Amino acid sequence: MTTDALGIGIGVGVGAQAPDIELAGADGAVVRLSALWSGRPLVLVVLADLASPFASDHAAQLRDGYETFGDVGAGLAAISGADIATAAAFRDQWSLHYPLLADPARAAYGAFSVTGSAEFVIDSAGAIRYARRTDTPGDYPSTMALFAACCAITGATMPEAPPPAISPHFDAPVSLVGLRAAPDDPVTRAGSSYVCAKCGCIEYKREQVTTSGGFWSRIFNVEHRKYVAVTCERCGYTELYRRTTGALGNIADFLAR
Repeated sequence: MTTDALGIGIGVGVGAQAPDIELAGADGAVVRLSALWSGRPLVLVVLADLASPFASDHAAQLRDGYETFGDVGAGLAAISGADIATAAAFRDQWSLHYPLLADPARAAYGAFSVTGSAEFVIDSAGAIRYARRTDTPGDYPSTMALFAACCAITGATMPEAPPPAISPHFDAPVSLVGLRAAPDDPVTRAGSSYVCAKCGCIEYKREQVTTSGGFWSRIFNVEHRKYVAVTCERCGYTELYRRTTGALGNIADFLAR
């Protein structure tokens, strides 16, 4: 289940006071959440299981946007359900510059009613201004959506979108062979107009991808298959569509929205 940015669904939502609890950081120091949103808004991300590649990608995308969060006047912190040692190893592996809090008892998950992963933007008074929860691996908002939520509070100018990329943060990503412009448009052939699932942009580019091993091949059994990559021109969110023979073909979007 995914709840939208209005915080509709179970648990604390937009307008509610954020739960204020103490957690240990990856360095072992105890941190009270209210100290993180005191003085400026805080983007608080509750990560999925750190063993999941989706958690790694999510954390790395936040890392890449860390300076920009500061530019728009917001802080950034993440919570994991791992113990301190595991959180510290994860932080070091992905060179995270923001606080990663350990919550092995899952107290924060319970307080914020999170069963999978979630993102909250909390203002300096502790009120939740953006809330999104999901139980679906890989379903997390782009940093651009979080920047927008911060700018709505601080009045900062929206930053420019980063250049498009295809899942750059996975430890063993799919190998891209023969990358070239695709002659067919799977979106048009499906009879619908493109709208980015992350930021709502309607501008996109198409490329053909041939898989030849790596992480996605092992997970989805896609060795030596051809796909069309449809990439949002604004935020870089990419979806892969399987290409099959026939006039229309069967388009299977295997990346979770």
